[in-house]
Amino acid sequence: MPTTTLSRPETRLERARDPFGWLFDRDLRWMRQMTRDLDRLFGNFGVRVPSEEVYGPDMAWIPELEVFERNGKFMVRADLPGLKKEDVKVSLQEDRLIIEGERKVEEDVKKYGFHRTERSYGAFFRSLTLPEGVKADKIDAAFKDGVLEIAIPMEPKKEQARRNVEVKIA
Repeated sequence: MPTTTLSRPETRLERARDPFGWLFDRDLRWMRQMTRDLDRLFGNFGVRVPSEEVYGPDMAWIPELEVFERNGKFMVRADLPGLKKEDVKVSLQEDRLIIEGERKVEEDVKKYGFHRTERSYGAFFRSLTLPEGVKADKIDAAFKDGVLEIAIPMEPKKEQARRNVEVKIA
């Protein structure tokens, strides 16, 4: 005859000390299995979702870019928090603007009698095609407070005459 072992129910005091302990202290195999099942499901549709297991935690970082036109200049702004000017390289290759560099973040925290050190390293690379009419030889880049701003003068756009097109019934 099979035997069943019952565990002692938690007391109120134990639950009050760690209200979410049940979530983190239990075996999390079901979460790993669910992640594998979702990867398999999306893999069947031709969509590959990168995971930290395969690529590592730092490979997923891609700096945010903001691209706009202001005062006759083509502007590119990149958010690079925690980086210094020396960590960033800007270059031009034919009609492409390339922003690349490496992030090296070290955090050392001593608090409540514990000592925690975290290090995060990873290279990044962004490339975008420049529009026609930019004067790439007059590019200007500035870095301040973790934000890289690149300004490239543009040739004035020629105003084209507007004309109406008659819509016919087909």
